[in-house]
Amino acid sequence: NLDHMKGHGWVAMDVGGGPRVTEKKSLKDLRSLSKEFPTVSQELRKASQEDDRMEERLEEEMDVVLKERLEAEMDLAEALEGDIVEVSLDELTKVHEMYQDHEPVNYWSATHEMLMQAFISGRATLDERNEPCYDVLVGPRKQRREQVSCRLLSPAFTDGEPIFYEEGDGKKRRWRKAIAAQVVHAKGVVQVQDIDVTGDLESANASSALSSGDQPEKTKDVPFSRVCRRYVKDSTVRVYTGMDEGWQPAIVEQVEESSEFSPREVTMVQVQPTTGGDPVFVQTCFVQNTKDDILPI
Repeated sequence: NLDHMKGHGWVAMDVGGGPRVTEKKSLKDLRSLSKEFPTVSQELRKASQEDDRMEERLEEEMDVVLKERLEAEMDLAEALEGDIVEVSLDELTKVHEMYQDHEPVNYWSATHEMLMQAFISGRATLDERNEPCYDVLVGPRKQRREQVSCRLLSPAFTDGEPIFYEEGDGKKRRWRKAIAAQVVHAKGVVQVQDIDVTGDLESANASSALSSGDQPEKTKDVPFSRVCRRYVKDSTVRVYTGMDEGWQPAIVEQVEESSEFSPREVTMVQVQPTTGGDPVFVQTCFVQNTKDDILPI
């Protein structure tokens, strides 16, 4: 109800709705409430501590970056001055493999008792005699043979190399001296050229003709199973001396020859190392003919 009061400068208002109730907080409640909400000073202190930790981490990271950059600059400066020589571990522990991965080799099959074409697969391992063994892929189908002794392997035939090849069958079988005119290792075939068996001088002439590119008079295809390596006195060969020194040059001093047995049965050759010393006997599996394998007499 509004009553205009005469003689007074104010208006009285009576608003219905019941009395107004005000909730009063005790001192204890205010203390507990203050504990639930951190003060401004606490928040500032916490933020300041986090900033300090962030600065410490940034300083540590900067120190690491500066240290790495300084070391790199020092390494570059020393390298430019020639004070640093980088040597890999392989160079420090140099190993001279008898054969390289994928290299063609001759493989003696004890099962078939014949010589076959093969390829090296991987690196060597050493057997109980400290001699290298290899995994090889044998024959046209490349059947895998593992841990094959180097005594069952020999270097692949090369063009122009002196060889023996087997001719005929039964009682008419005989071994003839020849030159490998061309070797087709993947097929296990050697194109051979017969030579006069009267002496080694003819062998030298035949080899010289092949190396000069002249066409041989007559050749024939002979499988690996009927071919074996031939060593000629005074010819230059390479001898495998081990993983420390690898293949080393030598001169053939003596080769055992006889018509009573197959030349394939010759397992030792006497050679003279070119570095000096006394002649030594070496197993044929460790001897390889070279391009200059025959010297004129």
